[in-house]
Amino acid sequence: MHVKVFAPVCSVAAGSSSLILPSSCHRLTRNRTLRIRVTLTVTSITCMSSREVENKLSSQSDASHSKLIALILNYNLPTQVHKLLHKAQFCICADGGANQLYDAAPRFAQHLSAVEARQLVRPAVIVGDLDSIKDEVRQFYAQLGTEIKDLSSDQNTTDLQKCLTELEHRFSTQELADMTIVVAGGLGGRLDHTMSALSTLHKWPHLHLVLWGDGSMAQLLAPGKHVIRPAKEFEGPTCGLVPLSGPARISTQGLKWDLDKTLSEFTGMISTSNHIMHNTVMVETDADVIWITETAL
Repeated sequence: MHVKVFAPVCSVAAGSSSLILPSSCHRLTRNRTLRIRVTLTVTSITCMSSREVENKLSSQSDASHSKLIALILNYNLPTQVHKLLHKAQFCICADGGANQLYDAAPRFAQHLSAVEARQLVRPAVIVGDLDSIKDEVRQFYAQLGTEIKDLSSDQNTTDLQKCLTELEHRFSTQELADMTIVVAGGLGGRLDHTMSALSTLHKWPHLHLVLWGDGSMAQLLAPGKHVIRPAKEFEGPTCGLVPLSGPARISTQGLKWDLDKTLSEFTGMISTSNHIMHNTVMVETDADVIWITETAL
C-alpha cells in the first residue's frame, strides 16, 4: 500500500497576479518517506496536484530543480499560461498548438513587439500531422530553430499522444519520473478531443500528466490512498471524482458529500459538483479515477 500526498496545481494570491504554492510534496511508502522539493525557478514534481505546479510558476526561488514541461494543444490557453511557459524547462507544441502560442505570446509581454514576445516563448519542437499549423507560424518557428516533426503517416494516435511519445524519446525513464507535464488547452472545446485527452491519462499512467483548460484541471489518481491539499484561493470549491476505465470503490474525507467505500462507475453513480470543505482532502480508491477541480485561471 502507498499513500501519495498532493498539493494543488495553481494558486493566486488575493489582489495579486503571482502564483503561490508550498515548497514540498511527499510520497509515503511502507518502507520510506521520499521528500521531494518543488522547484520554483525551473519546473516539475513527482506527486501532483495543483499547488505543486503552481509552485513552479511562482517567482520565488528554491535550491532544488525539478522539471516542468509545457505541452500546448490547439485550444484556448488558460490566462495564466505565460507563467507556465516562463518557468518550464521544455516546451512542446502539438500541431495547431503552435498557432495558439503564436497568437497568445504578444499578450504575455505587451512592452515588447509581437516578434520579440514570440521569440521569448518559442517551443523546442512542434509535433503532429501538421494539418492545423498555419504556414506563417511554421515558418516563423522554423527560422528560430524550432524542430518540426511531420508524423502524418501515423493516423492511429492523437497529436497529444504523439507529443508524449516524442518526450519519451527525448528523455530517459528516470528523467520523466521527475517531470510534471502540464497540458495547456487539454480541457474544453470539442467533446471528442476532451474525451481523448482524458483517455490519454489512462494510457500514460507512468507519466505525471495534468490537463488544464476551460476552468478546470484533471489528473489521474491511481489505486491507493491520496492526500490532496487544494489551493482554495485558486481551485474549487467544486470538484469531482470520475471513474472512466471501470468501477471504483472510493472513500473520501474533506468533501461536502464524502464517500464511504462507495461504488462509483461511469454508468452508475459518480461524484460530480462536490465541494472541497477542508484544507486537506483524503481519497482512497481501488481503481483509477480522475480528480477534477474547478479553477479560477
